[in-house]
Amino acid sequence: MKNKVLLISLAVVLAVSLAVAGGCGVVCPNKVTVAMTRSISGPLANVHFSAFGAMYPVIKTYVNDTLGGITIDGSTFDMDIDERDDGSVPTNVISNANAIVGDIQAGSVHFMWGPTCTAFIDLVAPIANSGGCVLQTHEGGATFLKDIPEKLPSWPYVFVNLSFSDWHQLQVLGQMLVDESATNVYVCWQNDAHGLEYMSASEAILRDYYGCTITGDEAVLHTDPGFDPDAVVANINATTPATQVVCLFCYPDEILGITGAMIGANLSVEGVVGGPGANFGWFGGEVPEGAPCPPGFGKNAENVICYAVANNKTSNAGDPITGATHTMEWLYDTALGLPYWAHDPWGHPLYWAAFEIWLEAVEDVGTVDGDGCFQVDQDDFKDALASYNSSANSVATVLGPTWYTMFETVLGPGGGILAYECHTGEVGQWQDGYIEVVGYDGVENDLDNYRITANYTWPKGDWI
Repeated sequence: MKNKVLLISLAVVLAVSLAVAGGCGVVCPNKVTVAMTRSISGPLANVHFSAFGAMYPVIKTYVNDTLGGITIDGSTFDMDIDERDDGSVPTNVISNANAIVGDIQAGSVHFMWGPTCTAFIDLVAPIANSGGCVLQTHEGGATFLKDIPEKLPSWPYVFVNLSFSDWHQLQVLGQMLVDESATNVYVCWQNDAHGLEYMSASEAILRDYYGCTITGDEAVLHTDPGFDPDAVVANINATTPATQVVCLFCYPDEILGITGAMIGANLSVEGVVGGPGANFGWFGGEVPEGAPCPPGFGKNAENVICYAVANNKTSNAGDPITGATHTMEWLYDTALGLPYWAHDPWGHPLYWAAFEIWLEAVEDVGTVDGDGCFQVDQDDFKDALASYNSSANSVATVLGPTWYTMFETVLGPGGGILAYECHTGEVGQWQDGYIEVVGYDGVENDLDNYRITANYTWPKGDWI
């Protein structure tokens, strides 16, 4: 009798275990799960929290509460986010990426979104591509990745969504400088893949194409014991001829240090251009006490140039972008609902457009199995994203009709980058505590989707 009871008990335990694990196909989570390795801690945490890290919780809430879930073949699934902290450490990024690919292959995770910076894309992308898993990135550029045949042109599972140095930022900035007779720049560049991309693009676009002289350049990294912002400013001040424009193509900690040193030295230049950090709302907006971000520079940010795709003035109910799902006013004031110090007008509009593309493809190729579980084939998902490859084959997003520029080699198709023709802006400027989208005279004729929200101010003027 005892043996019989034991056998029955074991059978029940086995059945429950299989059901919980999904082994019998009866029980499965009623969710669509997206996983990503993120720099929630470590030196890149301030990029994470100000950029995509501020947005994906909003996306999850929007999908689950506003849309009521993701609809597949008449069934509705909630969205779940599986974020894995890599501590800004490359080995952790690699470990997390491998684990996520394994989980996608096993079926416990469905999608993979990007890490926190350019250098980490270069680590994660080949892992995802080799594993046959689609990677959609958010922060980070692809200046080098798109130009190396063995990389993005050979990675059909990789889709990049941010604007970056030569896609199409420095082209617009260069024309702005030329129009103002700014003939030289000093470039401070992050001592990693991000900075190398911007330094290379500065040489190719600002110097070689627009004819600007680079009066000097230096690699900076705030974790380097030798990093001295005052020494950087002294180097800028010692250039002959005198530097007209300082380009800070680096990350927030470096930008904060060098900008503070420029203010302290009252460095006189005609323009200051800041990369990641200068585009975040806390850089020049009002920051309440206790906010989880740096205090920024307030009025001293006035007329500092940054990168910006849109703000909540880019379009409105009376002048919507043709084919857009919503206005930018709706995105910022309603969907995001973030305080201004948490805004990222460079990244957030593009991240939202990438989400809308993701959702379109998910609902297009996702399936429901016989047990009511969500399923997705990564090849079908890849092919759906790749099919959005022109204005004629596009997805309606907050930007308007949106598509990918696709890359390939003679061996076959590669990955894609969200087309710069879809960007509603490239360059921003701090004006009266707010980032306006600015550009050269005629930019809206050259780039049909560009939406200037204010004329830019030149020269920068004195520090306050």
